[in-house]
Amino acid sequence: VISEGITYIGEYAFCRFFNMEKISLPSTLTDIGDSAFSMCLSLTSIELPTGLLNIGEYVFSTCTALTEIQIPSSVTSIGEYAFFACENMQTLIIPETVTSIGRDAFMSCNNLKDVTMPFSLQGNFFEGSFIEKLTLTGTGDMPVFVGSPTTDSAYYTKAPWYYFCDTLKTLVIDDGITSIGAWSFYRFSALESVTVADSVTAIGDYAFGACELLADLDLGRNMQTLGNNTFFACYAMQNLTMPASTAFKDTTFDDCASLVSLTMYKGNGTMQNFERYEDSTWYAKTPWNQSADTFTTLVLEDGIKNIGKYAFYGCSSLTSADLSSVEHYIPDNLFSACESLTEIKLSDSIVKIGNGAFHSTLIKEISLPDALRYIESSAFINCVYLERVDFGSSLVYIGVSAFSYCERLTEAIFPDSLETISEKAFESCPSLTTVRMGDNVRTIGPSAFYYCSRLSELRLSSSLSEIPDLAFSNCYQLSWLIITRGIRAIGQSAFYSCVNLVRVDMASDLREIRTNAFSGCKALKYVDYRGTRAEFETVTFYSGNDELRSASLTEVAE
Repeated sequence: VISEGITYIGEYAFCRFFNMEKISLPSTLTDIGDSAFSMCLSLTSIELPTGLLNIGEYVFSTCTALTEIQIPSSVTSIGEYAFFACENMQTLIIPETVTSIGRDAFMSCNNLKDVTMPFSLQGNFFEGSFIEKLTLTGTGDMPVFVGSPTTDSAYYTKAPWYYFCDTLKTLVIDDGITSIGAWSFYRFSALESVTVADSVTAIGDYAFGACELLADLDLGRNMQTLGNNTFFACYAMQNLTMPASTAFKDTTFDDCASLVSLTMYKGNGTMQNFERYEDSTWYAKTPWNQSADTFTTLVLEDGIKNIGKYAFYGCSSLTSADLSSVEHYIPDNLFSACESLTEIKLSDSIVKIGNGAFHSTLIKEISLPDALRYIESSAFINCVYLERVDFGSSLVYIGVSAFSYCERLTEAIFPDSLETISEKAFESCPSLTTVRMGDNVRTIGPSAFYYCSRLSELRLSSSLSEIPDLAFSNCYQLSWLIITRGIRAIGQSAFYSCVNLVRVDMASDLREIRTNAFSGCKALKYVDYRGTRAEFETVTFYSGNDELRSASLTEVAE
C-alpha cells in the first residue's frame, strides 16, 4: 500500500517483486516511472488512480499474471514497452485522453483479444499481439491511409491496428466518428463482422478491400457515400445492412458475390438509380445482383419512400419483397428478371408501375392498389405463373406488352376508369378466357390481345372508334362478337383466324373492314346488323373478308 500524498513512483521501484500479488496506489499519483512494476510475475490486477497522467516505459512489462487493467481517462501518454509480454491480459480500454503511446507498448500480449482505443493514435504498439475485437472511438474523420499495406513505399502511414490484420475478427466503429479513411482495413484477412455507428457518413476507397472473410456488415443509419472498391473482393459477405439513400460507385462492392440478406434503413435521401448502358444493352450494377445465386432476403425498413431504377434487377434467387412503405412509383425494371420472386406487397399509394418493373417474375397473383393509374410497358411481361390480377378502381393506362406472355392469366376485368390498352398489352396470354372493358376505353393498340387462344368472352367499350390491326387475331375460342356503336373501322387481320367465331353483332356505325380482318374465320355463319341491308352494302370491305361477306345477314332493330 502506497500512502496518499505520493505523486510519483520512481524507476524500478518495485521491479522484480516476483511474489507481489496486489498493490494499492494513492489518488494523488500522477506519474509512474520506467520499469516501476516490471516483472512482478504474481501481480494479477492493479487499480490506477483517476489523476494519473503518465505511464512510463516498461512499467508493467512481463507482468505475466496481469489479466486486466483499467487506464483512467486522465492518462495522456503510455511509454514504450509499458505492457510488453503481459501474456494473460485479455481486455484493454484506452481512453480518448491518451494522445501518445510508445513503440511496442503492448507487444507480445498473446492473449489480448478485445481492445478499445481512439482512432487518432499512431504508431507500432501492438506487434506480436493477436487481437480479435477492436472498438475505435473518437470524434471526426479518421485519417486517410495512402496506398496498399502490401507495398510499403506507397503505404507510408500504417495504422496501429495493421499489426493484427491477420487476427482481427470483429470491428466496431463507435459513435462520434464521421468517416473511415481510405485503405484503413485493407486486406484484413480474418475480419468477419463490421458495425458502423450512425454518426459515420462516409467510407473511403479500398477501406475494407480484400477482407475475404467479412460476412456481416452494418453501415449504420446515416451512411451517405462509399468510395471506389471500398468492399472490393469481400468474397464472404452475406449480410449487408445500409441506408437506402447511400451513394456508392460501380466498383464499391466489386466481386462481392455471396450476399444472402440485404436490410435497408430509411436513410436521409433518395436511392440512386442503377441502370447502365453498354454495348447497346441496359443492365444493372449493384452489389446484390452480383449475388444472383445466393441473394434471397430483402428487408426494407418502414419509411423508405423511393427506390432506384434497376435496384434489384436480375436478383434471380430473391423470393419476396415488401414495398408497403414505397410511395407513388415503382421504378423501371425494379425486379426485372427476378426469376424466383413469388410474393409482392405494394403500398396503397402507388400511382404508377414503371417499365419492366416485374418482368419475368414468378408471382401468381397481385392486387393492384386503387390509387394506381398507370402500368407502363412490359411491367409484367413474361410472368408465366401469373393467374390473377385485380386492376384496382382507378387504372387509366396499360402500356405496350405490359402483360404479354402471361401464360396462365385467365381473365382481364378492367375498371371503368381505364382509357388505353396499348399495343401487345396482352399478347400471347393463351389461358385468357374473359376480357371485359368499361365504356371509357378509347384506344386499343395493335395486337393488344393477339394469340389469346382461349378467349371466349369479350366485351368491347362503347367509346372505341376503331379496332386496330391484329387486335384479336388467333383468338381461337371466340364464338360471338359484338361490334359496339361508335366503332367505324376494323383493322387488318383484327380477328384473323378466330376459327370458332360463329356470330358477329355489328352496329351501323361501322364504315370500313380492312384487309383480312376476318380471314380464316371458317365457322362464321351469322351477321346481326343493327341497320338495313342497304346500309350494310355501303360498308367498305377490303380483300380477305369473304367469310364475313358470305355470312347470313339479319337486320336487327336498334
